[in-house]
Amino acid sequence: MLTARPTPAGRQGRPDHGISAPFGRSPQYFDGTRVHHGQDYYWLNADPAGSRRVFAAGAGTVSRVYWDATMGGCIEVNHGSFITRYCHMPQGSAAVKVGQAVTTSTYLGPMGNAGTAANGQNHLHFEVWKNGARVDPEPYFRMLGPNQRQVLATASVNRRAEPTTLAEKIGSAAAGSILTLTGWRHGVEVQGIDEWVTDGNGWMWLGGFTDTGVHDLADLTPPPVIEPPVIEPTEPPVVIEPPAEPDPPIEPTEPAPPVELPDPPVEDEQTPPVTTPSTSTVNRTGVLIVSGFIAIIATVGTIMSSCGGPS
Repeated sequence: MLTARPTPAGRQGRPDHGISAPFGRSPQYFDGTRVHHGQDYYWLNADPAGSRRVFAAGAGTVSRVYWDATMGGCIEVNHGSFITRYCHMPQGSAAVKVGQAVTTSTYLGPMGNAGTAANGQNHLHFEVWKNGARVDPEPYFRMLGPNQRQVLATASVNRRAEPTTLAEKIGSAAAGSILTLTGWRHGVEVQGIDEWVTDGNGWMWLGGFTDTGVHDLADLTPPPVIEPPVIEPTEPPVVIEPPAEPDPPIEPTEPAPPVELPDPPVEDEQTPPVTTPSTSTVNRTGVLIVSGFIAIIATVGTIMSSCGGPS
């Protein structure tokens, strides 16, 4: 199968694939009165030199390089089960040789209007030959599935750690390779394109692919970070305290009148205080009195005996 269109305009994801006249009868080719046995590819006014380059539409081997009076300079590439032919190239402009292996990144030569080009303008007449007959090339192009993109054949695409050309390279995608992408996001703008795509193995600039649209890819652009407003510190307001009220004047007070104390009671020295003896005191006194009375009687008896009184 063919994996890339043969011209830069055809590899930019345009709806017409860069084709100015399709295979078969069409108004673009002799007003539909004649059968067109191939596809005509145009170039871009914005890039005449770059867009007039012709590349191999798939991997194969160059089988013929020749000049034809009607088709001009021609190159044929054998892809195994079919052959592709590139025509109307200027004589002697072929950039490849017979037996050379080619891929979708191999430059074959420039567009031209050599031979009997129908419109006289520079273009590529592209054919597919199968079993010795020219057939519609379109079914031989591998149609890209959802989320798939093909790297341009002109160069590989660098993989970056971040969507910017300043980020570290972490690999590359080969020219002409087809990748299944997981999404895209905005990054650094290069040549007017700021979309970057990823297949999970790094970020790649979308301008390096045949289709630069993002209509079928998930948008992985992170939402903008809204920074909270910065509140500048302010000085606290100066609080003016009201003046303190003066203490009220101290009023003079009258001196306290002297305290008159009562005269102490006059004790009667002639009258001893009457005390009531306790019971134990009375008992002891009685014993003493009786003992003294007996002692007195005994003493008197002794005196009378000594004086010779009656016996």
